[in-house]
Order: sequence, then C-alpha cells, then structure tokens
Amino acid sequence: MTVRVRRAHADDLPALLALFQELDRLQRDWRLFTPRPGVTDERSLEVSGVIVREGRRREGIGRLLMQEAVRFSRERGLRWVTLHTFGPNRGAMEFWEGLGFTPRVVELASPVDDLSRRLLDG
Repeated sequence: MTVRVRRAHADDLPALLALFQELDRLQRDWRLFTPRPGVTDERSLEVSGVIVREGRRREGIGRLLMQEAVRFSRERGLRWVTLHTFGPNRGAMEFWEGLGFTPRVVELASPVDDLSRRLLDG
C-alpha cells in the first residue's frame, strides 16, 4: 500500500473522526490534557501524539510525517521541531532518537500516593 502525506480536505472528515475516536479509545484511561507554560521563547513546531497503528509500523509512515513536518517548519521560518513522547515507550524513543532527537526538557512524574507518603515521611 502506498502512503502519501498531504493536507486534510473536507472529504477526509469522516476518516479523521474515526482516527480520533480510535486514539481516544487507546488513551482514555491515562490521558490528561493540561495547559503548559513554555520553557523557551524559541519558535518551533511541536509534534505530539504521533501514533502509527501497530500493523502499519516499519512502513516509513513516521518518516513521511516528519518529512512533512520539516517542510511545514521551513515554510514558516522555524528552526526547531520539538516533540513530546512517552519515555517508557522504547519503540517510539528509538524511532525519535534515530532521527536525531535528543532530550532538552525533562518531565518528571510520581504517583500521587507515593509522593504523599514521601512528603509525610519527611
């Protein structure tokens, strides 16, 4: 199957809605959206929430999406592409690191109950 990345059109709306519903189903148990303050005033394209269906991985789809991200960034004079991915997802990390992405900002997390216990234990 040939894959082509292009700007979405109105005719794509049903397929896009189906993809968003699938993404929602996959993430609904753990996803939480919160506003984030910026950590830099550099203008960059932010890539987040990239998922390639398991049966379609290793077909070059991620690379095609990132080629489009580069084209989009260059058209707008952006010098950086930043991304957010789930660190424990080794497959995703290997893909992004293979494209040259390196950590720049680190997000740390702790389960609330563990943090509460540590704070009380002092």
